[in-house]
Amino acid sequence: MTPLDPRELRLSALEALGPFADPREVRALERAEVIVRRDVRVWEGSRGTIRGHLVVLRLPACELGRVLGSPSVQGALQAVIARAVSEDPLSALADLRFEWRASGGEMSAYRGEIPGEEGAQIPRAMHDFLLARGHASTAEIARRAEVRRSGSGDEIVVLLDPKDRLQGPEAQALVSCLRALLTRETTPRVRLA
Repeated sequence: MTPLDPRELRLSALEALGPFADPREVRALERAEVIVRRDVRVWEGSRGTIRGHLVVLRLPACELGRVLGSPSVQGALQAVIARAVSEDPLSALADLRFEWRASGGEMSAYRGEIPGEEGAQIPRAMHDFLLARGHASTAEIARRAEVRRSGSGDEIVVLLDPKDRLQGPEAQALVSCLRALLTRETTPRVRLA
């Protein structure tokens, strides 16, 4: 077995969760696209050269909302992934990230234009994410919104239906949602219009 093979890593992590795991943890591992970026950090340890690996769990929007809404789920997933990675004594988990997986495949990194297919999926993804986080009214507003890049290209603009008004916590929930969905290496600036 190779602990860094994404399928083996998932199976080992699911096994480590055990029979009494939180169903959100199991569902996240079952539905995630597991990506392993090897050797993002290297250091010398008492056993030799230790290689730190980045693991990314790309999740559907509803699962991402559930995971990011629960520090205990995030902690449990980090523990079982770290255990699975360390089955090789010279490997360690350097970092675990949770990202949105657009339906129909991998979403391109956040740069340039929002691709057509993924761009069209963003309002639905915001809706699903916000519902999973318990923001039902904001989720409905998000589903009617249009998302595009500003003319200068340095921020994401959410165009709301004129009858929809978001203030305070609702606006912050929508902005946080979009940042969670679109963040890869950098966090986008988001503006509601």
